[in-house]
Amino acid sequence: MSASKGPPATTFPDAPPPPYTESLTSSQSALSLGRRVNALISTHILPHITNKPTTTLVLVPFDVTPLFAQSADESSKDATPLAYSGEKLVGFDSDEQPLLIRLSDAAGGLEFWRTPAVLRELTSQLNQTVRSMSYWVVPKAESSVGGEWRSADKMPLANGQARLLVEVKEVCLRIENDMGLYETRSGMAVVVCVELGCDGMDA
Repeated sequence: MSASKGPPATTFPDAPPPPYTESLTSSQSALSLGRRVNALISTHILPHITNKPTTTLVLVPFDVTPLFAQSADESSKDATPLAYSGEKLVGFDSDEQPLLIRLSDAAGGLEFWRTPAVLRELTSQLNQTVRSMSYWVVPKAESSVGGEWRSADKMPLANGQARLLVEVKEVCLRIENDMGLYETRSGMAVVVCVELGCDGMDA
C-alpha cells in the first residue's frame, strides 16, 4: 500500500514590506529631519533674530572647506568661531550686515541642507517660529537652491508683519592674511533673511 501524499507545498513570491512598516519608516525619517532643523533654528537662528528688525545669517556647512577655516590649526579647534579676524562677507547690500555662522558636522553637510525637502522644512519651521513671536508672515516665505541672491520684496512692513527668505547660494568671503593681503574665497551656504516690522514684539 503506497503512502498517501499530502497537498503540494505552496510557495509565495517575495512581497514588499507591509504598508505600516513603510509608513513607520517614513514617519521616523520626517521626525529626525524635523528635530535636526529645529536644533538649527534654536541654536543658530533664533538667538540672532530676537528684537532685531533685520537679520541676514550665512550658515556654512562643515564640509564647505573654502569658507570654513583659515588653517588646519584653526579647523581642529573644539569650538569654531563665528568669524575670524580680518574676514568679511562681500556681495550683500550694505544694510544687511550678514552674520557668518560656521556649523559643526553634527548639523549636517551641504548635500543635506541643499535638499529641497530640507529647505522646505527649514522655511516651514522658521515661519512657525516667527509667528510664535507674534508676527504675521507676509506670503510667501521663499526657498530655493542655487539661485541668484534676491532680497525679499522691499515694500515696507507694517508693525507686526514679517518677511522671510531661505535659500542656498554661493557666497564670497574676503580674508586679510597676516601680511595685510586680501584673498577672496567662495562656497555654497544656507542664507536666511528675516525682516520684522518695527513693533511686532516688545523690545
